[in-house]
Order: sequence, then C-alpha cells, then structure tokens
Amino acid sequence: MVVYSDLFNANTLNIFCDASTNDQNKITGYGFIAVVEKNIIFQDTRVSKGTNNFGEISAIDMAVHYAISQMYNFPIINIFSDSQISLFAVRDWIFNWKVVQSNINTMYNFMNSSNELVANQQIINDIVYTIMSNGLRLNFFHQKGHVNQHSKTSMENAMKLFKKSNGVNTTIDMSIIKYISKYNSMIDDLSRKNMYTTQYLSINPVRFYTDNNLDYDQYYKQIHSNKIFNK
Repeated sequence: MVVYSDLFNANTLNIFCDASTNDQNKITGYGFIAVVEKNIIFQDTRVSKGTNNFGEISAIDMAVHYAISQMYNFPIINIFSDSQISLFAVRDWIFNWKVVQSNINTMYNFMNSSNELVANQQIINDIVYTIMSNGLRLNFFHQKGHVNQHSKTSMENAMKLFKKSNGVNTTIDMSIIKYISKYNSMIDDLSRKNMYTTQYLSINPVRFYTDNNLDYDQYYKQIHSNKIFNK
C-alpha cells in the first residue's frame, strides 16, 4: 500500500500545474505550485494569449523548467496535471507520433496517428528538449480536476481516475488523493485569479528539433524515474 509519506516527504518535490482560460478574450492564465511535505516552497503564474490547451501544456513546461533548478536538491520530482491531453502528450502519446521534416529543411515536426500536426508542439518540443538536454529525471501523473474533497463519491472517482490514468495496480491511501486534489485546486484558483490581475503577457520559448533522432528509450527512462505507485 502506498501511504501519504511515500509521496509527501522531505526528499520528494511535487509540482502541481493548471491553467484557466477566458475564451472570449482568448487569454489563458497558467502556472504551478511546488510542494515539499506540506509546505509550498515556490509558486509562479503567467498570462498569455492562447487556448486552454496552450495554457495547460505551458504550465507543464513551466514546471519542467523549475524542476531543473531543483534537480540536485530532491532525488524524486513529480509533476501533476489535470489536463489529460497535455500530460498524455508528453508522457504517452509522443512515443506513437512520427517525426517528419517540415518545409524548412532544418526543422522536424511531430505528426499524430491521424497524420495531423500535433497542436502546441513548440511547447512540447521545449519540454522534451529541456528534460533530455539537462538529464532531468522525473515522473508525470495525471489527476482529476475540480474534486470535492468533502464528497466521498467525488474522492472515490478521483481515486479511480488516478489509478487508471497512471497505470497504478496497488492500493493507495485516500489521503494522497485528498492532498493532490487540494493542491490542484489551489493552482487552479491561483491561475484563474492572476489571469485577471496580471498586467503582462508572457512570451514562451519556441524550439524545434533539428534532427529526427530523438532517443525515445532514454526519454522514457527519464520521465519514469521512480516507481512510487507500483512498488
């Protein structure tokens, strides 16, 4: 059984990402909260033009860059997101994508199984590039958003989704789901609040692969660095 202290302890950095979007104004607020044990050690949010998916993947990108600054301080780093499309993209689906040459001879792009260009791939490229080039080792976890921590049914549904999304085959103490839901709600609220109070728009980095030789085996190892939930 995985208990609270297996995830929340002094040697583990847990980073929770989320985004909020004003569809009418095409503005998204996004960011992360970094937690060690029960303490928030850092948080950051940004505002940019873009869709909700752009905000969600950008929040993960922010978390990865922050993880680089902490990679020698914590042997275990976990990144959580309630965006299935964003988290699955960098953790699961990327291994089924094709890398094809673009119209610019030196650039390569990701194509999905429907032979369509992958959306927001400049941010996905940055995530992969940052992880690989820095030797970062971490774990990505998908969680349910907007969980009512006072509802038994809501918590049970969150547990089921967490285990299914992350391939967990062992028993998890419900306190873990309670706390990851708590911090997900906190960054959700913070990103929404700052979307209306922040006075600047951020500019995200844009990187594209200049070759089609991504080491998928090495990338897989780096984003599945610790078997916390399948011991």
